[in-house]
Amino acid sequence: MAVYHSVPNTGLFRRLLDALILRIPLLGQAVRQLSICRYCRGFNMLYKAGVPIKDCAAQATELTGNLIIADMFKGGATSIAAGKMAFEGFSNRLPLDYLNIWQTGEQIGELDKMVDKIAEISGDRAELLFTEFAKWLPRLIYALVAVVLIIQIFKMAGSIRTSYSI
Repeated sequence: MAVYHSVPNTGLFRRLLDALILRIPLLGQAVRQLSICRYCRGFNMLYKAGVPIKDCAAQATELTGNLIIADMFKGGATSIAAGKMAFEGFSNRLPLDYLNIWQTGEQIGELDKMVDKIAEISGDRAELLFTEFAKWLPRLIYALVAVVLIIQIFKMAGSIRTSYSI
């Protein structure tokens, strides 16, 4: 965590670190869901405050906490500026169910309710994934320590055997 917080918020190294985190099993999925939740919560607060939708889409990308996920949402502001709907500019790498909910919200005029629903779903999923990661991380560490100890035992046994055979 200290490495993550000591890295600047932008730049190549941060982008590489964010991409690496997204590739870690369970943790990456949890961070992805949390970033989506952050975007939607930020967008929704700005939207309800009366900020123009283009500005909401642009400013909410800064709230994701992950540059890779922020890039997936950046096309929304560009799409709105071009006179299209925001979801048309979002990356296809975002979950399809979220894109469909967003599209429905824009089409029926209840974007704030639908974005809040996406934030709720992704927040719940992130919490579940972080809980699973927290369960498995100690087990993984214990297994790695056990493997290291077994290797050390075999090395010592090998050195003892070679010293007796001389």
